[in-house]
Amino acid sequence: MVITMNLVWTILLALFPYLHAQRYGVSYVSCEPQRIIVEDSKERFEITLFNLKIHEEAGWEKVCHMMENAEVLELEVDPSAQVSEPLPVYLFADGELIQKTLVRENHAYTLIHNPEYLYEEELLALEESTTTMAIKEAVNETNSGQSNGWLFLLFIFASWVITILLAIVDYKQKHSTIHKPS
Repeated sequence: MVITMNLVWTILLALFPYLHAQRYGVSYVSCEPQRIIVEDSKERFEITLFNLKIHEEAGWEKVCHMMENAEVLELEVDPSAQVSEPLPVYLFADGELIQKTLVRENHAYTLIHNPEYLYEEELLALEESTTTMAIKEAVNETNSGQSNGWLFLLFIFASWVITILLAIVDYKQKHSTIHKPS
């Protein structure tokens, strides 16, 4: 019975070397947009940031910079993630979750909102705060654009009023000089 259990555990560990919801130390190998390679004590492999879409080049530069400068790199596999290559992971640089940094700085957003994901609540809270800030900035820009629109409309209206008044004054001057009795 013990031999059977040891065999089962050996097979499981061989098939799934990274157990879910545990952090594993890795070493930085290379980083470029859409391709991150790390190394554990056994081999090199490709990873991807779990449930995250980086939408600009600056986001990838941030990821690579954080990885290159980190003293400690760790990865964690979400329990709902499929173990495949590239391995979808939560990536930590010196204890800081890289996904949180990217969302906070508006370089990325989460793809799927699933409450069962490990760090979903934290990432959603960050997304909502950055969305709120973006909406406030957009409202401020819109309001200043509307103010300029009203000024432009006021200028056009004043121009028409002045033109009509000048036309009336000119009309009165021409008709008043024509009808003077001699």
